Amino acid sequence: MSDNNSPTSSFPWAAFFGFLGVVIAAYIGYLGIRAPIEIPIHATQTAVAEAKQTAAAQLFGLTPSDNSIETTPTPEIPTSLQPTEIPSDYADPVLFVQDYFALLNQRNYQEAWAKLSDKFIDNFAERGAGGYNEYIAFWDTVEQVEIASIEIVAQTDSETQIYVAIIYSYKAGYSTTGHTTYKVVKDSSGVSWLFDPN
Repeated sequence: MSDNNSPTSSFPWAAFFGFLGVVIAAYIGYLGIRAPIEIPIHATQTAVAEAKQTAAAQLFGLTPSDNSIETTPTPEIPTSLQPTEIPSDYADPVLFVQDYFALLNQRNYQEAWAKLSDKFIDNFAERGAGGYNEYIAFWDTVEQVEIASIEIVAQTDSETQIYVAIIYSYKAGYSTTGHTTYKVVKDSSGVSWLFDPN
């Protein structure tokens, strides 16, 4: 005759193993869910960082506006500009723009800043971008800029519109491509240009 009051027979083994199974299943489910959640969180953090960089670049008027070099929009030519020849004693406006971005790659910010008109600099403040220190802070996040294409789209004897596609490689490890039409105007020296707001 068996003793129904023994410790072995009174312990609810079925309930214990059932509970243990639920705990193990829940833990395995947690591991399965955790990885897919962590990947989007990291991707979202990276996307937010990229969006902040792009917004900063747009604020400085040097605009990486999308992430695709394949997209090359047709630049709009202002109707007020009629093609004319630039005086021969003036610097080539295309070389002026190329030199500007070369200065940024060399971290020669003071000389690059000097190529911006007073209106262009005032435009920073109006858009909340600050001044020279903020300009440096932004460009210090950029590892290198590379001009993918550049062409004059309109010009007069005092103003030139230049379309530029630029690849911005950031120190954070990603790149964006900007498609921008820059306006450059004659400077007071009578031999070179300044970036001016469009």
